Amino acid sequence: MDRPQLNQPDAMDREAWIAHVRDALTHLYDPVHLQSHPLAQYADGGEGLDHLTRAQRLRRTLLEALEQLSPPDLAAAPPDAGICYSALHYRYVDGLGPEQIAELLGLSARQVYRKLREGIEAIATLLWDRWQVNRPEEHASTPAPGLAERPVNTPTQDPVQDRQSLVQATVQQLAREARPELLELTTILEGIVRELQTYCRQLQVRLELGPAPAPCYIHADRSMLRQGLINILTRSLEQQDAGTAVHLKVEARPAENRLCVHIVGSGPRARTETRPSRREGLGYQVATQLLELQGMQVHQQEGSGCHVQIQIPTAGAQSILVIDDMPDIPQLFQRFTAAHGVEIFSAHNATQAFAFLQEVTPALILLDVMLPRTDGWEILQTLKSSPATASIPVVVCSILNEPDLATALGADDYLRKPVSQEALLQLLRRWLHPAPAATPWRPPGGW
Repeated sequence: MDRPQLNQPDAMDREAWIAHVRDALTHLYDPVHLQSHPLAQYADGGEGLDHLTRAQRLRRTLLEALEQLSPPDLAAAPPDAGICYSALHYRYVDGLGPEQIAELLGLSARQVYRKLREGIEAIATLLWDRWQVNRPEEHASTPAPGLAERPVNTPTQDPVQDRQSLVQATVQQLAREARPELLELTTILEGIVRELQTYCRQLQVRLELGPAPAPCYIHADRSMLRQGLINILTRSLEQQDAGTAVHLKVEARPAENRLCVHIVGSGPRARTETRPSRREGLGYQVATQLLELQGMQVHQQEGSGCHVQIQIPTAGAQSILVIDDMPDIPQLFQRFTAAHGVEIFSAHNATQAFAFLQEVTPALILLDVMLPRTDGWEILQTLKSSPATASIPVVVCSILNEPDLATALGADDYLRKPVSQEALLQLLRRWLHPAPAATPWRPPGGW
């Protein structure tokens, strides 16, 4: 969605201001979006900070304003006093959807949208008052009742100390809120390359993504992964001469159970370049920490040119055996799970199923009951009585509503047909563990 056009600061319209606050909150953890956001000029404070620092400062200011909506004594506050704060926090900090928020807060979806709108307007008023106070020639708007009296933290006066503390605070917050999930790396990279095209045109350089082995599944927090990759890529782009390119390539290393992302440029920007890089190295430091937190390794190659290697542990696709005499069922399940790192195998009868199980041990078996010659109940008994297959979770998937019978006969779970995509994905989340969680990274000596 395009950002609304911003007037000059002395002619700011309230509706445009609110729209920009909403846009900034929506992209709270997207440094590329925030680095050139119209509100960044206010968070800058006129100190001439580089784009990355302005993005971080804007993010921190938004979070500070959000915290001011929380009642000082939540336990003693009226029941609905913290709803706006909770709705905003769930939506923009935790990344939950309106329906999930409605369930958590016991509200309707319409009420959630109203609370989000009220909260955004309150944050917009706080920020307007905060930044207008520092500009005596401008007229401040009337503050929202009960909000203006609350103190607002002012930035640290030492720019170096402020940047360093902001880096650590940002990394710590993201680490605490990390939600690792199964991701397809090529899809993530394709999205980043598309997003950076405007920036590439500004720098007059190209960013090219080479063909990758597919699928490339990894286990990571999506936001932390994207921020780490974006910061490293933008740094590499800024080091290139105009007219050159940065090449991005994914290399599979099956023997090492890892992927290697190569970021290769033609060389550093010449010293005589009239547009020198304004970065101070903090972006690369943050990027390295965000990736290492997730068990990845970042290597800067020495010598001519620009070459960064990022080694990422792979999360292999999990195999699922679907035993069903209707061929369209496995095909449907394959479509449902295409983006979730699983591989669907099918068997139409008991003979095919046991032949497959002699070669492969699947992570999960989905078993229909109404099968020709040997029915599903008999197959279930055989599976659970054999030491080779007894430990494989078996989910009875049938049009018959008989979960108690299935459990009594040894099934681990039950899925009633017709199966929706959400029902299938919920089942997979209960039974599949695509990859072990990465060991949390900590700097020497702790935080």
